[in-house]
Amino acid sequence: MDVDATHRRTAITIGTVRVAVSAFVVVLLVLTYVERIAVGDGNPFDYFGCFTNQTNLLTGVLLGTSGTAGAAAAPGDRPRLPWRSWWIVLPYPVVWLAVVLLRGATDGWVPYGFLLPERGLASLAAHCVGLLVALVAAGAVVWAGSRLRGTLLPRGSRAPA
Repeated sequence: MDVDATHRRTAITIGTVRVAVSAFVVVLLVLTYVERIAVGDGNPFDYFGCFTNQTNLLTGVLLGTSGTAGAAAAPGDRPRLPWRSWWIVLPYPVVWLAVVLLRGATDGWVPYGFLLPERGLASLAAHCVGLLVALVAAGAVVWAGSRLRGTLLPRGSRAPA
């Protein structure tokens, strides 16, 4: 069997799976939001104020886009992520956390109970630090994973930068 044909077939399969997962994620987000509306809690700022809903929506959009655009290479088929750019995982969650804490202080709404201001400053600080440490650790796994060999390129080759 032709290696290029195998790579094309693998790329099409990966792209199709990405589009399917994207559709599934977006459908679930819409269904859960519709359920919130049905019980009288349809405030989009509350629903999309949850970090998980925001990141799930972003993931769905990115998977759908990459699947339809033919960017179907698996981890390792892309250039290695430089460790000097690892900081890029921090701005969005830090801004999100600041907005949530500000909103919790002003109108009392936070998306997760462990971020309630009335639980005390020590608890709040510990949870914020814990969230950021977990995020940095997850980022490190992604950066380290970019150094693994992928599935579409022959051993020893790397995608162009």
